[in-house]
Amino acid sequence: MTGIWQKDGDKWSRAKPSDYRNEEELHDRIVEAPEILPLSGQPKIVAKYREVPLGGGSADVLAFEASGRPVVIEVKLSKNPEAKRAVVAQTLAYAAWLHGATIDELEGAILGQHLAGRSLADAIEEDYGEETTDRDSFHETLTAHLERGSFRLVIVLDDAPTQLVRLTRYLETITTDLIAVDLVTVTAYEVNGTQILVPQRIDPEREPEQELSRSADRSRTPRRTGSVTTQGSGAFLEVAAESTDEGLAELVRECADWADGLVKQGLARVYTARGSVYTSLQPRLLNEKASLANPQTSSGRAYVTLNRTVIERRSPNSLAAIERAPDAKEGTGSTKAITPELLDALTEAYREAAERD
Repeated sequence: MTGIWQKDGDKWSRAKPSDYRNEEELHDRIVEAPEILPLSGQPKIVAKYREVPLGGGSADVLAFEASGRPVVIEVKLSKNPEAKRAVVAQTLAYAAWLHGATIDELEGAILGQHLAGRSLADAIEEDYGEETTDRDSFHETLTAHLERGSFRLVIVLDDAPTQLVRLTRYLETITTDLIAVDLVTVTAYEVNGTQILVPQRIDPEREPEQELSRSADRSRTPRRTGSVTTQGSGAFLEVAAESTDEGLAELVRECADWADGLVKQGLARVYTARGSVYTSLQPRLLNEKASLANPQTSSGRAYVTLNRTVIERRSPNSLAAIERAPDAKEGTGSTKAITPELLDALTEAYREAAERD
């Protein structure tokens, strides 16, 4: 359980969070230090502007990734009734209003009061005291994101209501690579007169504990979710530890090492989905939930399942090398045997996808 633990005599206990005085206090923390937010892909936030007019309202924070991708941030306390559902519609409405804007409109009607006559690139350099990015590249990327509506949407709370987790889980399921969605909680503690913040990105795939409890109370039978998803390759490696087939165990270890290598190179985020009859390794692309390929074990076999539509969309130049790898089953084409050549080809595919971001 995430939090701060303290020792009182011989006993350890979890410290009780302190309440924010109001939403303004949480707003302040995000504007002061946006780098504390554990966003997917770990982008660098290079600008942040508060209460930005978009449509009929004002976005709590409009920020930008160093590459030029706009970031719409909404901040709510969980006790606010809007934190359960309305904040999602609010965030999407701001993104819709921003979609199609030009840089001139962004630097004028939208951010004019914040920029005070400066260009956005000038403001970034002045705020950070260094040239953060190549101006031509920044403007080109920013223009493309505005035209396509390709934004990062971030919802920040002190605690995430179950209904909001469910909504963001659905939103991540139906959105494409144009939209990245981050649900983040920032819990505050008071330690010796100092405020300590514990930020955490909520994985929408994890069912909230209180919701599972309510489901069990209603039906007297725990809900079957099909599989449990955990971060990292640890659960995948458990298959190797449990198997008496050394050949299978070795393939599992090779795939786990390969996936961990992608993480070290900054090319993917790794999760493992473990069900009753299969275990799947999920090296997800940095800016979306999809994977190019999934190493899997089932019925005593290990193989790689290709996600061809994702490869064609994100790594088209790597597809030919991947297809040359031998199939796991004759005539299938969608599953590949685990070989060093295939894993090398997939690494290049993840690198190609990262370079396209």
